[in-house]
Amino acid sequence: MNEKFLNEILTADNFDKIENIINGVEDKEELLELYDEVQDMFQQKFDIYKNKKSSILGSLKNFFADDETRELKNINIAATSLVEKKYEIVCNEMYEDIENFFSYRSETANNTIGFFIYYLPEIKNNSVDINSYKKCIEYVDDSDVRFKEIVNDKILNSENFKKMSNFTGYDKLDQKISAESQDGFVSNAVQGYNIGGSVTAALMDPSGISAIYAAKTAFDWVKSLNSKSREEVIQYIKVGVEYIELVEKVISEFKKIISTIEDLKDKIEKLDEEISDLDEYFVPIIADYDEKDVYCVQIFNKYSGLISSMHTLLMTEIL
Repeated sequence: MNEKFLNEILTADNFDKIENIINGVEDKEELLELYDEVQDMFQQKFDIYKNKKSSILGSLKNFFADDETRELKNINIAATSLVEKKYEIVCNEMYEDIENFFSYRSETANNTIGFFIYYLPEIKNNSVDINSYKKCIEYVDDSDVRFKEIVNDKILNSENFKKMSNFTGYDKLDQKISAESQDGFVSNAVQGYNIGGSVTAALMDPSGISAIYAAKTAFDWVKSLNSKSREEVIQYIKVGVEYIELVEKVISEFKKIISTIEDLKDKIEKLDEEISDLDEYFVPIIADYDEKDVYCVQIFNKYSGLISSMHTLLMTEIL
């Protein structure tokens, strides 16, 4: 399906063309599929390139053809840009899921626990900790505070996220090559590499989410095809691989949050249905509750047990 895009990426003659090709894929699933295909091709081409030996019959320049190096460079840029697109997609999904879940959780708490404690005073001699339930409702109702806690205290403080936000691989390589040669290619290739601020803004404001274009590299980062420049290409690609793997780790953490929310919401919905089904039996006993009536006690105990389980679910952290 993406053969056309892959061919266009491999033959592009400048950075903007690669970006335009990627930006032309509007469907999220196709974009993720393209990323997987680019990653596979990137790994294959890089393995061949770094393991290839110099030709005895020809010069190194002719053996490592211009097209071969250009394709590797193009696919590296595409892989880096696409992993950032993937990050954007998953980050958006996580943000929306957290926001929707907190709203759903608050509504459910008020409809179940709130309903229960409203009528609880009419149930004489019960041993329910009403203050604990009130604190639960207050806790889940304060969605803005809960969201900031998740983002600031947990997501932004995760080890992988901090490593990604403060990634210095390109800077270190620049310094290394510059120390070896006054004509280092990385300083010409990498401009303004700093993703921390944009990511933070993205998590706090969905309208501010944008791809983290770490691969805004000048297209002439290989000036000649000699043994030294080939080593520089390999070093640069390795840094790119390190960056991509780091972004993937953060994406995996985001996906885990998404999965946790889905699982927790499913459990809450099922329990909410059980409580709703029992409402028709619980409501009639409230006004004339008799603690000596076995039926009343059984209904109350079952209902309060479900509310207790709901309390536990609603207080379960998503991260």
